[in-house]
Amino acid sequence: MTLPAPPEAAATEPWPGEPFLEMLAAERGAALNTLEAYRRDLTDYLGVLAGQGVVPAKAEPATVRAYLSDLETRGLSAASAAFTGSSMRRVLRRAIPPWRSPARAGGGPCPRS
Repeated sequence: MTLPAPPEAAATEPWPGEPFLEMLAAERGAALNTLEAYRRDLTDYLGVLAGQGVVPAKAEPATVRAYLSDLETRGLSAASAAFTGSSMRRVLRRAIPPWRSPARAGGGPCPRS
C-alpha cells in the first residue's frame, strides 16, 4: 500500500507523523482513507502551530486544548473534532518523547515504572 503524500513542508524537514502512519499501514492494515484522514488532521494542527511559531514538542497543554476547541468553531462536527483529538494524541505519543510531551504539566522526566 502506498501512503498518502506528506505535505510540501516535509521536503525540508521530516513530518513527525510519518512513523505513526507507517505503523498504521503495516501493523494494522489501515485503509488509505484512514491514513489520509490522519495526515489531513495532523497537517492542519502542525500548520496552526507553525503559524503561532510553536514547535510541536514544545506546545503547551493550553495550546493543544485551544486548537481542539477551535475545531468546532471552524465548522467541524463534534465527532470530527473528537477524531482529530484522538489522532493527535496517538501521533504525538509516538513522535514526541514522553518527557517532552505537552500533555505532561510538570515538564520533568517521566517517573520510571
